[in-house]
Amino acid sequence: MAGDPSLTGVIAVIGLVSCYFMPTVIAFERNNRRAGGVALVNFLLGWTVIGWFVAFVWSCIGKTRADERLEAKRHHEIMLMPRKRWQQ
Repeated sequence: MAGDPSLTGVIAVIGLVSCYFMPTVIAFERNNRRAGGVALVNFLLGWTVIGWFVAFVWSCIGKTRADERLEAKRHHEIMLMPRKRWQQ
């Protein structure tokens, strides 16, 4: 079974497709705000090495939804802080 060329080819194709779409998977796993854009760049320009690297970097450094919620919470706390001090 290990010497079957068709099985080896299928495994190789699965591995290559997985590597090709790695930036898209990373973006969706990180819950990146721009995951759709990363997926589009990865799909359309990933065949160029530069397009793949752009999608990869964008998926890793993009702001996540969790980051936005944390910033909103901090902003809300900062806005309420003067009122709390004044009421005491």
